[in-house]
Amino acid sequence: MVASRNRSKVKVGSGYQSCYVVVKNIQRYVYAIPDDSIFHSDDVVKVEKDAKESKISLSSLQSKLHDVASRLKNEVAKYLLNLNVSGFTMAPVKR
Repeated sequence: MVASRNRSKVKVGSGYQSCYVVVKNIQRYVYAIPDDSIFHSDDVVKVEKDAKESKISLSSLQSKLHDVASRLKNEVAKYLLNLNVSGFTMAPVKR
């Protein structure tokens, strides 16, 4: 379980007291921008072109992108598990 904490001051009577707000199960988006060692630009461009020209299906395109991204996904998953983040999903997106 991931919790986000924020420390604040609240007015109590004529003074102020410290307080914490805990928000559990907050969703966050993290984008990893891999370098050319993971996503070889030429390979991705070729696969996208094949999908655009209907030489391969969109599901095949997704499958190939997932295969290419597997090393990055494993590395990120290991890091998140070390931080006790047990619930996460990953998908390649183009921005």
